[in-house]
Amino acid sequence: MNFWRNEEIRDAAPVAHQRLFDVARNVLDAYQQQITPFEGGDVLLPGITAVHLPGHTPGHSGYLLESEDDSLLIWGDVLHFPHIQVARPDVTFAFDHNPGLAAKTRRKILTELSRNHRYVTGVHFNAPVRAKIESYKDAFRLTYDLEPINTGRRLQVRHQSSHRSGQSHRPNKPRQKSASG
Repeated sequence: MNFWRNEEIRDAAPVAHQRLFDVARNVLDAYQQQITPFEGGDVLLPGITAVHLPGHTPGHSGYLLESEDDSLLIWGDVLHFPHIQVARPDVTFAFDHNPGLAAKTRRKILTELSRNHRYVTGVHFNAPVRAKIESYKDAFRLTYDLEPINTGRRLQVRHQSSHRSGQSHRPNKPRQKSASG
């Protein structure tokens, strides 16, 4: 968290990136009382373990969710372009604070995932899905799991109440195209 609050680091960043420091500071300030620092390997809740994934930004972490018969790694910003960086883990991104360490971390986590056949997900996937990593020659291959996950539970969506009217807020129905387009 100190990284985002460091004025020297912010000022040394490209102007386009300085805005990200401001956003991060606003978030940290807003949630300061609720933030509990942790280290990689800490069990945050039963079945949820913090995973240290250095290189992108200082303190960058993922979360390993485990049950009796399944596991999923949420890897945050380990990569930004799955179709490129899974095949070529050495390719870095402008927002990687330490590009060499980010590439090393990416290769390490891809290797681990390909060996233990654990599911993975992240914000930069091409769809809101989970995937598996497979070793392929000297690189890796990403295989999205596009089948619905059978949890035995029905998905329920709760609507937020409007503060002003007390009415339930429901998204607009998508408009159907007319025959004329």
